[in-house]
Amino acid sequence: MRQRRRTTAALVLGMLIASLGAQAASAHGGDASDGNGADINGTRSSEASMSEAARRQALDRESRQDRSVPARDAAASPNAIPAPPDGTVFGIDIASPQAGIDLAMFADGGGEFAIIKQGGGNADDAPYVAPRYAEQLAGARAAGLPVGHYWFNGQKLGVEAQAEFFVRTADIEPGDVIALDIESEPDTDTRPFTPAEVGRWIDVVRQSYPGVQVLLYMNRTLMNGSDWSALTDNPLWIAYWGDDDGDIGQEPAIAWWTEWTVWQFTSAARVPGFDGDVDGDLARADLFTRFGWQPPAT
Repeated sequence: MRQRRRTTAALVLGMLIASLGAQAASAHGGDASDGNGADINGTRSSEASMSEAARRQALDRESRQDRSVPARDAAASPNAIPAPPDGTVFGIDIASPQAGIDLAMFADGGGEFAIIKQGGGNADDAPYVAPRYAEQLAGARAAGLPVGHYWFNGQKLGVEAQAEFFVRTADIEPGDVIALDIESEPDTDTRPFTPAEVGRWIDVVRQSYPGVQVLLYMNRTLMNGSDWSALTDNPLWIAYWGDDDGDIGQEPAIAWWTEWTVWQFTSAARVPGFDGDVDGDLARADLFTRFGWQPPAT
């Protein structure tokens, strides 16, 4: 008997709670009806379940978007320039892959020079002017950076014709450095210029820029594999990346020349003004005062 009275009392209490819950749901416009926004009679239960799944997916997408880090604008890049060793300055060499680089921010962050691809003799449409040459050159000059101009060797036309095209299309000013990129490129069946071809290219350029000493870019394999003794009055730009992690590693051993003038120490530098990898270079502090072209005194 005592158990039956407890059961009856529990039943009455349950009915009272259910009644109060229904009144509360009505007072809040039905939002508490079933937690899904479906009709209380259940005729849309499957649709409600699908709607809830879609709603949860949308919320999850929004949550992921809120948590994600937005793509960094190049102008907001926090990349810091490595401290160059005594007697050297830090700079970069750039081409079309660095389109949009903010060279003013690079200079403000401590960058001290830029060597820009002017063109090449390696592509099917050679000779060509690099697509970003004028834009990047203007940006470097506006930022107050000393500049260099480099030509990429190739075999799509003769050596002299390449040099003549460079002379016609390069925007060289007093104090600028002229450079020749000597390397292979399998995709375009490009082999490096031989020392004799390099000498011929320089001879043509010197007809328009008397006395210029051309910065010669090469890696150690090419340096060690040929006789460059006739060209060592031109400064050496050596490519030696070490671990290629953006840090300045151990200096390369040099042949033929007494020292390197520019050392490209990485292809993975990170610098202010560009949110991506760029070639990082150390140069002797007197690079532009010593090897920048100057017109003959009149």
